[in-house]
Amino acid sequence: MRKTVVVSLLALTLSIPAAPALAASAGKLGTHARPAAGAKHAVPTKPAPTKPAHTKPGRTQFVAAGRLVSVDPAGGTLTFTVHGGRDKALRGHAITVTVTSATVIRRNDNGAALTDLLPGDHLNVKGTKSATAYTATRVSAEGADPTPSSPAPTATATPEPTASATPAPTATATPEPTTSTPAASAV
Repeated sequence: MRKTVVVSLLALTLSIPAAPALAASAGKLGTHARPAAGAKHAVPTKPAPTKPAHTKPGRTQFVAAGRLVSVDPAGGTLTFTVHGGRDKALRGHAITVTVTSATVIRRNDNGAALTDLLPGDHLNVKGTKSATAYTATRVSAEGADPTPSSPAPTATATPEPTASATPAPTATATPEPTTSTPAASAV
């Protein structure tokens, strides 16, 4: 029995200094304390990262370039054949884009209206796409300017040469030389 008491005291002596050390290390950051026997240990979990919500679901940006086919000022739309841009699936297709009052329109680096755009103009269009509807936020057009800033030279009619009658040389009577013949004198 004496041996059991000594072993028990020895076990108690070893566990008493370890208890304050475990308690002290449990309060430190970055260290994990072991739970006591029979106690449940709660492991803190990090919340799952969340993606920011889109303000306009289903809308994406689009950029396209091409040649203007037609303009409908009453409907507020323009139709053009796409030759370039981010969405390669649009290339070679004609798309119709809605133009709003907030759309910035420029033609030949000058502010313009939808009615100023002419078929055949080269367009760069930026805007938003929702399903199959396109809305322009910016339209830049380049084309032949019908009203250039410097006056173009105009063709002037060269006057036709007029036939003016040049006076024909007139025959002038030249006196004929007279020869004097001695006249017969009556003597």
